[in-house]
Amino acid sequence: MKKSEELILINAQPYLTRVLIARGKRVEQFFVESQREVSLVGNVYLGRIVNVLKGIDAAFVDIGIGRNGFLPFEQVDETYVDETVEEEKRNRAGQQAQYRVGQEVIVQVIKPGSPLKGVKLTTRISLPGRFLVLMPFSTRRAISRRIEQPEERKRLAQTFNQLLPEEVGYIIRTAAEKKESEQLKRDVRVLLDTWNSIKNRASRGRAPRLLWQELDLATSVLRDYAGDSTSQIVVDSDHLFKKLRQYLRTFMPEMLPALTFHRSRMPLFAHFQMEKQIESFLEPRVDLPSGGYLLFDESETLNSIDINTGGSVRRNLEETIFNTNLEAAREIPRQISVRNLSGLIVIDFIDMRSEAHRRHIFEVLEKALEEDKARTKILHISRLGLVEMSREKVGLSLRQLLLENCPHCHGTGRIKSTVLAALGLKNELMVKLITEPRKKFSVALSESLARFIRENRVLELNFFERKRVSFHILPNVDPDYFQFNERS
Repeated sequence: MKKSEELILINAQPYLTRVLIARGKRVEQFFVESQREVSLVGNVYLGRIVNVLKGIDAAFVDIGIGRNGFLPFEQVDETYVDETVEEEKRNRAGQQAQYRVGQEVIVQVIKPGSPLKGVKLTTRISLPGRFLVLMPFSTRRAISRRIEQPEERKRLAQTFNQLLPEEVGYIIRTAAEKKESEQLKRDVRVLLDTWNSIKNRASRGRAPRLLWQELDLATSVLRDYAGDSTSQIVVDSDHLFKKLRQYLRTFMPEMLPALTFHRSRMPLFAHFQMEKQIESFLEPRVDLPSGGYLLFDESETLNSIDINTGGSVRRNLEETIFNTNLEAAREIPRQISVRNLSGLIVIDFIDMRSEAHRRHIFEVLEKALEEDKARTKILHISRLGLVEMSREKVGLSLRQLLLENCPHCHGTGRIKSTVLAALGLKNELMVKLITEPRKKFSVALSESLARFIRENRVLELNFFERKRVSFHILPNVDPDYFQFNERS
């Protein structure tokens, strides 16, 4: 695989879906959807206003999910799908909507909720397509800044202006660059049909109710990320493979040749030697090439990243510090993205005497952050080497999804979730069965892990594999505990 080419791997289990995008052997993007934490972000609902709080310019809306959603009175467009854009100059009415208790309103989830807060809502509906984000309640018209050629920007704007009514807003996505008019027309047709369907459903029933559901994780990743640089899309679920094949055939036929089904019994991520790299994203320490390292500290309100020289050695201290900080500035945006950190993030670079060095480190960091699809804001580096930034919340962090509170330290520590432990046991067992075909194994595991594996049919072993494996439940061990032993 060429360095510039991308590989998309989709590992689908009934209880967990994981999708990664890699260039070479390096994971650049990682997405997880857990059965226990199904994302509502992107869904469109017909809701009912249950409370209006003029003091904070917001309303609470019942959308039928238990906890009421939070709807701020928006002065500016806030969309579900972000693109780095430049807007056309257009006249827009900036008046706030006037809401009343009992009023029905079409809303979209733009941020997930938490144990303390409901989901965040907007009335500025955004329907993402392959090449376009349709915004039927907005007059905003914009184009991705990553499309740089003036002639191409003009062509795309003219094309979509002709295809869409004047009162409808849109964002032209980066993927639209150099695409033929027929492909663009198909995208517009699908999005307009989707919006008409949403309006029809809203007019035929009472609130609260779901009007439109965002695509599942695997399909949405293909829609948003697969493109000309994608060389392979590999799926290990037969059902999902057929579903994605149908989606690509309808909406992205040029990507069909890249889609393949992983038939091997060897776990998909292990086959491509990605599993250990994925596991490292849950660790607080990240080693840098020259011997330095990063330390991540995540909390509910603040995420901090500390850079250390470790074993890094250059000709002098200043060069050692600069080189370590440079490696960190290149690696941190990737780690923030794959870990899905959000909120306030403080980066503590090693102190640098040179203003030129500080400026260069900041420029490298800022440039690397431009690849992140989530909105970020970043403040200039201080004399002490501190950088403050924020990143919008686009779901739970990787640690929140895949780790859970340790039952023995009352929440001060985290262990692997039962879901992640079950997946780890399955993958390790399958690798052993395939690579060591003459050996038999005994697996000791916790009672809760054994119960989860049994109830969710995690292990689907054939007759000969069942003969080679025995299981033993151990009392009084951590919920994520399992250990392999050879047996005669």
